[in-house]
Amino acid sequence: MKTLRLLKVAEDSGPLHLPLQGLYADLDMGRGSVRMTDEFATIAPSLQAEVLQDWMQALEQLRRRALTQIYRDMSARCKDLPAAERVAAFRSSCEQAGLEVPPDLAIALQHARGGQA
Repeated sequence: MKTLRLLKVAEDSGPLHLPLQGLYADLDMGRGSVRMTDEFATIAPSLQAEVLQDWMQALEQLRRRALTQIYRDMSARCKDLPAAERVAAFRSSCEQAGLEVPPDLAIALQHARGGQA
């Protein structure tokens, strides 16, 4: 009797990430929301906390990457300004848009590649 293998067993037994609905975005308005499914509510609170922590770390990485790209795009348009002024303009622009800039990110941007981030 032949069997059909639908899943390939990985060499290393790393984590199996399952898709779970709950993150929603309004791309026109630039807004996001979280609405976890009833399925998520049924798992143990300790596992919920672990999963949420992992997601928050991953989302923070993505957010920092996006903010860094915003800075690079802005910086490319005002190359003549000193790094400190570019960062100040970036922070002001983000503040006007309602985007929070982590203090350590602003410092890193100012000092990256000799102030030419």
